[in-house]
Amino acid sequence: MALLPSFAWAMSRMPSVFRGLSGSNQSPAPSSVSPQSYNLNDRACVAGNSSQTELANSFHQFNEPATSRFQTMIRNGHQPSCSTGAPFQTSPSQIRAANDISAVADRLRQSSFPIRAQCMIAALSRQTATPAFHCPTENSQGGTPMNNHQCFTRPMVDFIHQSVENAISCIRSTSGVSLDPLTVFKKINNESGFKPYYSYRGGHGIGQLIGGTAAGISQGRQDFGSLMSGIAQSTDSTCTDFKDILQNDQSNPIRGSNAVVANGRCRFISMGQGMQRNLIYSLMLRASLNRTMTSEFQRRFPNENIETPQNRELIGNLVNIGYGPRGPAGALALVRSAARGSIQSLQGAVGRNSYIRAINGAYSQVLQLTNSSATTQEQRDQACLVN
Repeated sequence: MALLPSFAWAMSRMPSVFRGLSGSNQSPAPSSVSPQSYNLNDRACVAGNSSQTELANSFHQFNEPATSRFQTMIRNGHQPSCSTGAPFQTSPSQIRAANDISAVADRLRQSSFPIRAQCMIAALSRQTATPAFHCPTENSQGGTPMNNHQCFTRPMVDFIHQSVENAISCIRSTSGVSLDPLTVFKKINNESGFKPYYSYRGGHGIGQLIGGTAAGISQGRQDFGSLMSGIAQSTDSTCTDFKDILQNDQSNPIRGSNAVVANGRCRFISMGQGMQRNLIYSLMLRASLNRTMTSEFQRRFPNENIETPQNRELIGNLVNIGYGPRGPAGALALVRSAARGSIQSLQGAVGRNSYIRAINGAYSQVLQLTNSSATTQEQRDQACLVN
């Protein structure tokens, strides 16, 4: 998927609040990024504070395999196609100069995570008081405390965007589970705003994993063993960044309820492989919950097509509720309490759920930051999707 070109196209159509942060055409082009030459200044930061550059400096040193592969693709002027892994040959500078962006739009429509770049930037611009830690690599043990409003450069945003895209595609190709992109975006936006470095007792990293959950996934409990093996043995190009991570974790499972911190939180929060480990663990958990919710949904509503966009989003929201205070049992109870055959009663119950309301509140902040004019629920849901 050609994320860098799509990002340039989106930047040209952003509200002025983002154009001011991203700078003019003289800002460093992604294709010229290198550890020696990347210029971290006000124009380089599309989100965050330009005086807080620990994360950006670490990222642009490309110390880990995943970020090194990403850097190589940037220098070559292309990135993997979402569906085939074939190179996307048009360079970012050519896309920025092009008047016809239909090819980029068409490629994004085929994506597993067709989220607009400006919405990713808006999510990264949201601030919280969550503690932040700096991990130059995944082997940096516990990391060091840092300011939680870090500078994000354009390549960093694209790297996160591509990592989410690849993880969703990889899970689909190895398990057959299709994850709804909008509900994935809303959930991560609510939990971490896509920032990989948040870490506290209540959760760690981009997916805000807790230690017991990470240990259970690593040890292959329930259906996580088959999910991990499917990815670890896959030849799908979208699984490349996750294979080595999961092969290593299968050989050395994470132990203990305080697993993330005890094993060194940087394994789950560094900008490269730490983030990607956290992401694939979080989305394997989501795939497992998706299977559970889909099965119960089909039992309760046998005449409904689960592949319609509306039902995929509804199941995605049930999965999100499964992360809430009552856990999966609370989500299953909603499905079971809905009037049999009445999809409207379930939609109403999901819409009133307090956790979904919190997630939608965080999503509203993203829409405000992008100056969205959406008013109806349908318009709001479509505002961050490329369609």
